[in-house]
Amino acid sequence: MSDFKLPAPDAPAEEWGRLALSIPGCWWMPGMRDAASGWRWDGHSFVEQGARHPQAGNCIKGVNEHWPDPDDPATAGCLLALIHSRGAYMVPCSRHEGWWRAIIPAGAWPESAPTLGRACIAAAAALGRWPGGEG
Repeated sequence: MSDFKLPAPDAPAEEWGRLALSIPGCWWMPGMRDAASGWRWDGHSFVEQGARHPQAGNCIKGVNEHWPDPDDPATAGCLLALIHSRGAYMVPCSRHEGWWRAIIPAGAWPESAPTLGRACIAAAAALGRWPGGEG
């Protein structure tokens, strides 16, 4: 088990995004949305309807206060790609409608979260890394 502390399930998206980037193997993928501005990463910079973010530069690891928005469906899909490798995957939790459960290897305890993106972050925190971000 890892030492990453999960934010509360209803914590702001930025808190979950900060945690996501602090876990080894996380990186910005094209289409991911910034939790604060709502601008999307296009692989080179943050853009909104074709306009580049004024502080685009090197925003890969949260530089300039950019954090992935785990509640955005496109960002959640990118986080799923980062966690869905090598034996970790997500399933809907039938006991709590709208909640997701992370199924992860090596006996790690399953975590529940209100969105797929937050469940992916919980799984990566339990593993101590993003398995799909390793290469």
